[in-house]
Amino acid sequence: MDSLEALIKEGPDPRYALKSVVLARFDAITNARQMMRTWSEIEVALGLDASRWKSLSACYKRVEKGLASGKLKRPTSIVGAANRVRGSHGGSSSIDLDKA
Repeated sequence: MDSLEALIKEGPDPRYALKSVVLARFDAITNARQMMRTWSEIEVALGLDASRWKSLSACYKRVEKGLASGKLKRPTSIVGAANRVRGSHGGSSSIDLDKA
């Protein structure tokens, strides 16, 4: 395995943990919002700390604008359990994007 493959296997950069989750689950988050679900409910459903819902809301809006402008693209695939997001967004210390 070369260095790039090892880096990819580590998963998303922890500095962008929330953005990674939002990007991976963008359609599901959009559907939940259209069904009048609150940001705190969505954050809990994603396995994050509900007290930081403003961060999720702001991140979602930035991702939405990035996708609309073409500056951001959705990931074409996510590498199984190797894609764990490490961050301090509450709940557990990692989030399996396949289950989030």
